[in-house]
Amino acid sequence: MRRLCLISDYLTLLFTGRHVTEAGAAGLTAMVDIHRCEWWTEMLAQLELDRAWLPQIVRAGTDLGPITGAAAARFGLPSTCRFIVGCLDQYAGAIGAGNVGPRLISETTGTVLATVRLAGEFATEPPATVFQGPAFAEGRFWRMAFGEVSASYLQWYRDGLPDRPDSRSSPGWPRPSHPALAG
Repeated sequence: MRRLCLISDYLTLLFTGRHVTEAGAAGLTAMVDIHRCEWWTEMLAQLELDRAWLPQIVRAGTDLGPITGAAAARFGLPSTCRFIVGCLDQYAGAIGAGNVGPRLISETTGTVLATVRLAGEFATEPPATVFQGPAFAEGRFWRMAFGEVSASYLQWYRDGLPDRPDSRSSPGWPRPSHPALAG
């Protein structure tokens, strides 16, 4: 093995030729010292992972410069196109909702339901159900809790409506059956 990549790391490598990961996503691996945004040496030793396999950790919003010529040609993009490191969809949703300061909270519903808060301090004993990871700025931490429900329940609700959209008339509304609702 030469590299260990999250999916987003692989896309970054494809577009830039650089092995880089975003701090918040990397923090979900439990292998990151979230205060220093560096790989946690003790955890890597315990997992017998070579640090050389792991990407450089950067914060969301980091400009990695122009994409490679090969990526520009492959994807039909201008060679001047710059690659800016993104973040987890739940964090992006929080930022998009304006959740970028103290005492704000946001919720996103997708594959998972997540409640997100940006904190200006590290919680030494957060509840066991709360993930805490590095945010886009030093000294800021995302706190996130996942719900047991998600968009599948929105689909279930929609499918139960008497005047629900029909997939033939609304191609953007696929109607797969939900396993939890069968039989």
